[in-house]
Amino acid sequence: MSDTNYPHTNDEIDLFQLVENLWKEKWLIVATTTVCVAIAAIFAFTTPPVYVAKVDLKQPSPAQLSQINTLPLYDKLSVTPMDDLLQLINASDLRMAFINAAPEEAQSIYPQKVQANYELLAQNAFTGMFAYQRNDGGKNKTALFPWTLTFKSSDRLLAASELDRLIEFSSQALLKHYRGDYNTVRNNEIERLLSAIDYLEQQAQQQREYKIQRIEEQHLQQKLQLEDKLRAAKETYQKQLNDKIYSLKEAINIASALGIKKPVQLADLNENSRRVEIGLNASGQPLYLRGSTLLSVELEQLETRPADYFPDASIRTIEERLLSLQNNREIELLKARKSDKAFIPELEGLQARLDKIRAEEFPSDLSLEFRNSPAMAESAPIKPKKSLILALSVVLGGMIGVITALIRCAIRNRKLRTRL
Repeated sequence: MSDTNYPHTNDEIDLFQLVENLWKEKWLIVATTTVCVAIAAIFAFTTPPVYVAKVDLKQPSPAQLSQINTLPLYDKLSVTPMDDLLQLINASDLRMAFINAAPEEAQSIYPQKVQANYELLAQNAFTGMFAYQRNDGGKNKTALFPWTLTFKSSDRLLAASELDRLIEFSSQALLKHYRGDYNTVRNNEIERLLSAIDYLEQQAQQQREYKIQRIEEQHLQQKLQLEDKLRAAKETYQKQLNDKIYSLKEAINIASALGIKKPVQLADLNENSRRVEIGLNASGQPLYLRGSTLLSVELEQLETRPADYFPDASIRTIEERLLSLQNNREIELLKARKSDKAFIPELEGLQARLDKIRAEEFPSDLSLEFRNSPAMAESAPIKPKKSLILALSVVLGGMIGVITALIRCAIRNRKLRTRL
């Protein structure tokens, strides 16, 4: 009987015996390895292949960005196209909108809307298919192609077309975002300018009304002063007229008492008559020397003189000035003015800026091209890796077969020792 029928009593491993035992179980090892290889082959050749499409991203051209940079309110916008694009792609809202807008031929790679937890499944599916990486490690801020985007799909052509669609969809969403931001800033600036213009117009109107009030007060004050001056001049004239009438009456009484009817000289009178010196004429002679007849005629004319007749030139001058103050052309012009825009120096600049902002809208024909070239899918799938799967299945099947053989030998040896 061979020594292999009797187990050793020590713990040393006999390599020859080990090899002999494995050789005895060679068909078990072969069968196990064959089964593993068969299973791996079925998996490798039945699993749908996964292709990856890649595209290098670049900054939009200066000509494209110039349409944004030349906008009058560009300084109030935050425009970083590459960072903004990646931020949008990472946004769940854009991902859902992108999936919901998938063309008919691409709907099969995404979850169906009728499925429970559709949004969660769609987000997970998108995350599994899409990825991006930085080519320069984040160190070179001016790299020509700083980012690479990848998209995985079982359909090689579909992977490339969906990646192109994703970039185009995100680019349009970015333009919509910029357009919304610009319109918000533009509307705010227009509202601010309109408020400033309205404030200046109200201020000008208030100043005009204040000026009218001030001129009216000055006009009224001047009119009242002239009326007071005219009234004082008339009172003075009336007093002088009354005094003259009184003097004429006295002179008439004296002339009548002396019997002087016609003008005489003072030397022609007797001594008693010379002593009467009441009322002197312009030549220094007493008025009564003119005789009662002349004096009576003059008195009658003065007493019948119209009340509104004033021979004093100063009174007529005052009356003319009062007549000219009946109307104030400056006040009339100020009140008739319909708008104060022409009299506001700052308004021209504000209105010009307002017109420019109103005329300058966000360019409707703007497009931002982030792709260096259209997305390309690799000709060979990235998985399943058939050669690797088959090689690993051989190794794994062999290991399982050897372990199984060793276990069978150990069980058989234990039974032999038990019998002995």
